[in-house]
Amino acid sequence: MDGTIIAGIGNIYACEIMFAAGLHPASEVGQLTLTQWSRVLNETCRILKDAIDKGGVDLGDGVFEYPEFNSGGFTPELKVYRQKSCFACGTPIKQTKIAVRNTFFCPTCQKFPEKN
Repeated sequence: MDGTIIAGIGNIYACEIMFAAGLHPASEVGQLTLTQWSRVLNETCRILKDAIDKGGVDLGDGVFEYPEFNSGGFTPELKVYRQKSCFACGTPIKQTKIAVRNTFFCPTCQKFPEKN
């Protein structure tokens, strides 16, 4: 979620991508394996395509209202962002700030990475 490395995803999609890839949001980029990078890439493509097809996310704040599009259709697909419990295991979702961005994750499905 460091914008100096990759920009333009946004924290909502970053949270969802990291959850789908099974990675803790505080994972260090330099510590990711090729398999983990592959999961991040695959989930990024899948989630962003699905979000575009469904009109993105609308959190009810009126920021992303486009009547000519199917606006906000991806909102019900969110698995961790602003959710109370994990979609997969039911564990309460944790919220923290990483690089001053609200970050949501499942502490069970997205274990904090151990140092090598």
